[in-house]
Amino acid sequence: MLTRYDIGKRIMMQFLTSEKRTLFFGFAFVTASVLLLSGPSLGADEDAVDAIDPKALIESLLNAKDETSKVKAIDDLASLHSQAKGAIDPLSELMKDPLPRVRWHAARALGMIGVDAITKIPDIIKLLDDSDALTKTQAAAALGNIREDDENVSEENALVYRDAAESILKVMLDKDPRVRRAAMRSLRWFKIDPEKLIPAISAQLENADPSVIVPALQTMADIGVDAIPILVKSLENPKSAYWATVALMGMNAVAAPAVPQLTILAASGETEERMQAILALASIGEPAKTASKVLLESLASKEPSIQYASAYAIGVIRVAGANNALKKLTVSTDPFLSEISWWALARVNPTDKKIAQQAVRALHAALSNENPNFRRAAIEGLANLDGIAKESIAPDFVAALTDKDVAVQSAAAESLFRMGSASVGVLSKSLGDPERRLIAIDILSSLGKEALPAMDIFIKGLSDKDPQFRGDCAMGLAGIGSGSLKSVPNLIKLLDDDDTGARVSASYALGRIGVGARAAIPKLLLLASSEEKMGAPVASWALLKIDPSNKDFIQSAIPKLRTALRSPMEMIRLEAAIALGEVGQPAREAVPILELIADDDPAPSVRSAAADALTKIRGS
Repeated sequence: MLTRYDIGKRIMMQFLTSEKRTLFFGFAFVTASVLLLSGPSLGADEDAVDAIDPKALIESLLNAKDETSKVKAIDDLASLHSQAKGAIDPLSELMKDPLPRVRWHAARALGMIGVDAITKIPDIIKLLDDSDALTKTQAAAALGNIREDDENVSEENALVYRDAAESILKVMLDKDPRVRRAAMRSLRWFKIDPEKLIPAISAQLENADPSVIVPALQTMADIGVDAIPILVKSLENPKSAYWATVALMGMNAVAAPAVPQLTILAASGETEERMQAILALASIGEPAKTASKVLLESLASKEPSIQYASAYAIGVIRVAGANNALKKLTVSTDPFLSEISWWALARVNPTDKKIAQQAVRALHAALSNENPNFRRAAIEGLANLDGIAKESIAPDFVAALTDKDVAVQSAAAESLFRMGSASVGVLSKSLGDPERRLIAIDILSSLGKEALPAMDIFIKGLSDKDPQFRGDCAMGLAGIGSGSLKSVPNLIKLLDDDDTGARVSASYALGRIGVGARAAIPKLLLLASSEEKMGAPVASWALLKIDPSNKDFIQSAIPKLRTALRSPMEMIRLEAAIALGEVGQPAREAVPILELIADDDPAPSVRSAAADALTKIRGS
């Protein structure tokens, strides 16, 4: 059965508007276990650098006995950058500390000192093999920072940097995305000749397990435009071309500079490489129209996979002059090719209602095909057709929520979510179906303000016998925000629920409602002062949203939000970063960890939120 996390990972992360993305992260924020970890942080804000005495800080570092005092002294020294070079030796020693948090702070500090710490590169390299992922992340980042600071590389230093670059290459495929991202970011500063870099990367890809390769490629795609030159060059290497096309598929229009090389690859080569190149062109969209001739020619291929990919790409890009070729394929004896061709034909002719109706009939028929790939393609095709009433196909998607194939369920949930308000009616009706009610409420609760017509359903659901359902209804009210003011009494009652998830969901919803939820302050204060790992941070956040000018709320919330930034869970880090930005200048003590998150967090949304928070805090 499809779960809320299947929906979240496969669906919503790809298609949310900024508002819905925040709501979905909030949903996961308050329903997932908060596995809080200690995390790295940078030094104090640079505005205070001139007022700090390096010798006094070094003395504090040498006298520090516990983790907290060590980290504070390290952070203060790191904020001095090159002025802290007198602390290089003790910082290097602290990279051997038994506590991971101390090790990564020390590595980060050496990187911030810059080229003066070059003699410690061998010691930093050793941390790339550390058992702690964040320590490895900071070691990779530190190596890049030192190299970046060296404007005139001597022959002797060049040898040191060569060893560092070779070591960083080895962790490019690390299982932890933070390590991969830091490694790829750092490699940019080593200015490795592409003719040497590409074979090295190819060798890593060639010898790695596919389960490691795909996440690594996703990280490269996540880096964006900076990775394009490497990927374009990789397309020229037979050993790396396939993997490069996979990475480019996840970059959308950002990958436009790769279109010429992808077009060449789409026209010739091995079948799998051609197919992936064509799909990459499709993901680029409009900028890939220059490949139209090759795509049209590929429709005549004898390889079904090439035909499938070409028809799909032609539909996505809306290639002109494809009508005749596509019409021939709509009567193909291959039902999958016929299905895709009808969809593509309708996409290429968005104003032709007759073609659209024929495409709908063909795709609708495929919903009952025995092959789950056909059913999934039919759902995705119907969801992406122009000029059809979404309400008319929504019931079919609801029916598919219980398909025996999880990928089909996921495609249906994705499509219902993307329909927004058009899906509210049919989803509301399905809440009476025991098999579909939890999935339906998951989707409804993630629609944000578009779920306003379901507000009374959400309020009634707060007293449902299923705690998960109660929590989801609270999240639906959270999405509606201040418009769900009348639910405040019911949400306050839910704060006493026996289920932790339901209580935390209620806190989050009250915070989203904002100033109108002031009646909840007494109970939220009790929850904020509790020892609950989930409850306390979310209640503190809610208090800030209800009374953002209350200094007591601000001071008590900041430490909890800083801790949340160190969580391994993406949605928790996102909410914490946003909240700290809203606090503004009083959250200055969170600047170090926000700087780290803005640079190295594996999630683009979290990096962006952290960067925004820094701007707000510094500009307040």
